[in-house]
Amino acid sequence: MSLTLDELDSHLFKCADIIRDAVDPTDYKEYILPLVFYKAISDEYEQEREEIVEEYGEDFADNANLYDVPIVPEGHRWNDLRQESENVDEAINNAFTEFTQANPDLSGIFNANFMEAGGLTDDRLIKLVEHLSTYDLDRDSVPPDMLGEAYMDLVRHFAEEEGKSGGQFFTPPHIVQLCVRLVDDFADGMTFHDPTVGSGGMLTEAAKHPSLVRRRTA
Repeated sequence: MSLTLDELDSHLFKCADIIRDAVDPTDYKEYILPLVFYKAISDEYEQEREEIVEEYGEDFADNANLYDVPIVPEGHRWNDLRQESENVDEAINNAFTEFTQANPDLSGIFNANFMEAGGLTDDRLIKLVEHLSTYDLDRDSVPPDMLGEAYMDLVRHFAEEEGKSGGQFFTPPHIVQLCVRLVDDFADGMTFHDPTVGSGGMLTEAAKHPSLVRRRTA
């Protein structure tokens, strides 16, 4: 099913409604954003796994060298989370731990401890996981640019929920775009850094800089 950006935004915004009153609004992002990422990467992994099985056979399905996406360990994939009915918080924590152990380069991307959020009961987490299961988020279903834009819309949504404190982790897009436009054309060998990187909006905007786009497409 093909989604529009508005539909994807609405779908992701509803995640906040599911955990509303269970955790402080300032913590919405800590629990929802990692799950959105995990759902997207799980869908991408499952799609690539099917392609590998079709081309090479089931015996090669666990050959990590054949994958171009991060490996999602057996027993901790999205459908495994959907089967959990008790201690769902622990299951999510374990899935994140096993994922980062299987993909050391991504170590540190999951910081939230779902077991420390007392308001996130099994019922709430089951509803959240099931809601996110409504749509596939792999690249064929949702283009990366659209998912990235929806992700930033979600961050903006959380900032609005927080009020003034949202500015601590979200820079308005027009400020980001201005900062990037003020940078001269990137020459070969130059790098762009954001020493206070949060959601990565500054870096993704820099990647759209015309001089970088020309170099990638040359």
